[in-house]
Amino acid sequence: GRRTLFHLPVCTIDGADAKDFDDAVSLEPAGAGRWRLGVHIADVSYYVRPGGALDKEAYRRATSVYLPDRVVPMLPHALSSNLCSLMPDVERLTLSTFITLGEDGRVYGTEEAETVIRSARRFTYEEVDEVLRGKAVPNVPEALHSAVMTMGRLQVALSAARIARGALDFDMPEYRVVTDAQGVPVNLERRDRLQSHRLIEEFMILANEAVARRLIGANRPALHRVHPVPDPQKLAMLSRDLAKLGVKVQPPKDARGLQAILKLAGRHPSGDAITVLCVRSLKQAAYSHEPAPHYGLASKAYCHFTSPIRRYPDLIVHRALRHVLGRGVGVAPAPGYVATAGPHCSERERLAAEAERHAVNALRAELLAKRAGQILDAVVTRVEAYGAFVELAGTGGSGLVRGLRAQLGSRVRVLIEGADPDMGRVALRLAR
Repeated sequence: GRRTLFHLPVCTIDGADAKDFDDAVSLEPAGAGRWRLGVHIADVSYYVRPGGALDKEAYRRATSVYLPDRVVPMLPHALSSNLCSLMPDVERLTLSTFITLGEDGRVYGTEEAETVIRSARRFTYEEVDEVLRGKAVPNVPEALHSAVMTMGRLQVALSAARIARGALDFDMPEYRVVTDAQGVPVNLERRDRLQSHRLIEEFMILANEAVARRLIGANRPALHRVHPVPDPQKLAMLSRDLAKLGVKVQPPKDARGLQAILKLAGRHPSGDAITVLCVRSLKQAAYSHEPAPHYGLASKAYCHFTSPIRRYPDLIVHRALRHVLGRGVGVAPAPGYVATAGPHCSERERLAAEAERHAVNALRAELLAKRAGQILDAVVTRVEAYGAFVELAGTGGSGLVRGLRAQLGSRVRVLIEGADPDMGRVALRLAR
């Protein structure tokens, strides 16, 4: 049967406004100065049976879509916000991967199991960040408090180990549009990346790698998350663009070369423009039935296992894993089905990202239209014959300044003339 994990200090760590909790974490000593990290993921595959009406609709959607004022979920709310949501103090079915770690972030072993958990607490990212910084946070049992402190230490070691392997870390500020109950945009909020965000990122990456290795080892058809090596032409172009910013580098030969450029961006006055150029030089990650390395994460094998409430590929991975664990309901995902699912899920992911981008741009334009006549600082991120595209400071938005002759990366002051929310465009001109 399932392993019950009620003895473990399990918690969820999510955004303050999160509705569905599909991942939880736990930590216990494993002896010899090692730790056993548990990553527990809602067992959606138990409720969504292959080929049923629910499954067909989830496959068609393939992903939840997150718009500023609403979520279009992949699964009905009864599942996503209730039965499959790892809320505190209730028993929930999960698939878990246990990873034995050294203090230096080295992985000594992994194990997967079908489990039942009861989360002891729902943390927000901000709360965990406070705990890690030694601030007092109410209602944190001692066992959880010390687990979180150790998790913080492990995150630092894991991040360092991943960077040493050649992984890329893009630290770009994120802005989200805050809307009122009617969906009208009221504010642009900058979201900083906290240590607690990095902690969950590192643990989820470990879990995804562990499950990918397990499925490849068992030779089971599943969807892998692959990120191909960048195009040499793109990297040569990156080197030329960086030269225009006064940064003289050879086209990076590998991820470490790109990493060095990103490190430099952190100290450079045109750092944001450098980061944007690096992102543009990369290929897009996608889903494939054939395992292949993930360039950006420097992973030999990678899959998406940690978000089955909002991503269909994770559900395929869960079904394959349950089959490996010997209690697969019905049949394992068929090779032909998995091969077609890859391009379909990649395409749906791309469309969802486009819809999200369009919605954010439209609402941001609506907000900036109210600031017509104001002057903003901006950085030139692209130069064309007809003008230059600039990134607007403090908004996460960008726009075209027609007729502007400027160097890539140069700082300019622009006047907001108006905006077209339907097109998500902001009309700008150079401030005199």
